[in-house]
Amino acid sequence: MLFKILFFNVAFLEFGEKEVLEFLEKYKKEVDFFALQEVSVACREKINQVLEEYNIYSSDKKISDSLYFALGNWSRQKYQNLENFDIFASQPNLPQAIHTCINTQSIKKEESGFSNLPNQKLNIINFHGNPLPGNKLDNEDRLLSSKIIKNYIQKLSGKIIFGGDFNLLPEARSLKTFEEMGLVNLITKYNIQTTRNENAWRKYPDSKQYFCDYIFISKKIEVVKFEVIQNDISDHLPMLLEINL
Repeated sequence: MLFKILFFNVAFLEFGEKEVLEFLEKYKKEVDFFALQEVSVACREKINQVLEEYNIYSSDKKISDSLYFALGNWSRQKYQNLENFDIFASQPNLPQAIHTCINTQSIKKEESGFSNLPNQKLNIINFHGNPLPGNKLDNEDRLLSSKIIKNYIQKLSGKIIFGGDFNLLPEARSLKTFEEMGLVNLITKYNIQTTRNENAWRKYPDSKQYFCDYIFISKKIEVVKFEVIQNDISDHLPMLLEINL
């Protein structure tokens, strides 16, 4: 059974509300799960009108006037008995990560007609790392955030898909932590050249950064296709992953 998930920082729709909503309208025909970053309450209300056939789990966190995190996971309504968790709920000064656990057994049974399929968990973690400082290199908070997520993932059973806007450059130790624990970095594996675009580079012309967004997966996940979609409707590029459950 094929499963598609799209990670995307929509930048609070500031680069084109109409364009982002049209993009989601187009991709909802094929995507089973949307993991979006920078989706305020107002943004989610608009997105919900497009993704009305999806269940949503969302979480907001304001650390300061300049640090506001807002995440949303939208899953097709056919995925029942979802479990949702806020990973940094007890860490008020750290960024935001939400976890949706899908039991794929019921869907496989419904689509295949077989009743003796194994129970399988798919853990999807949507992460938005701290954007400060803007150099996207290691600091104490980033290293601690990565340590907490690493420890959290190591306790999970089932397959892992962990992605989002990490606000880290590839050389950061905070990022390499996840490769060292055995997860596959799809940005590296598929030789992706950038996850940013001209909207980001115009904003910071003296500090042109090519990476910010990543997807890590369990080695046992069978990837059918992975791509970073080129567009200019945000200052990040959408990442689309198709797997075989």
